[in-house]
Amino acid sequence: MVAMGVVVPEGGGEAARVRARAALVRSCAAVFLPAEVPREGRVAFWNPDPDAADGLDEAGVGVRGDLVVARRHGKGARSRTVPALFLPVAAAVPLLLHAEHPHPAVASWGAAARHAL
Repeated sequence: MVAMGVVVPEGGGEAARVRARAALVRSCAAVFLPAEVPREGRVAFWNPDPDAADGLDEAGVGVRGDLVVARRHGKGARSRTVPALFLPVAAAVPLLLHAEHPHPAVASWGAAARHAL
């Protein structure tokens, strides 16, 4: 099966699916969204390039929604709403750990996850 140019081996098991999902989010930034109860925190993946196809629909996990982010604008900053994929931490950690050539934010959260494990 091919999703957004990523080959997902049939019957390849969970490891193959995790690698395919990691490839889908490699161009996305990640942000941790804490919750009052720590285990309810989420990781949101969003594409900083508004013209790029984000590929989040093909990830097959999580909940699609909107995220408000602050971006540099001239000498200041502006907020804007972007499409995002919200995942529970347990589903996001494998993506963060297996992302190849990740966005710097994903690399940072991946390093934090590796250190925690």
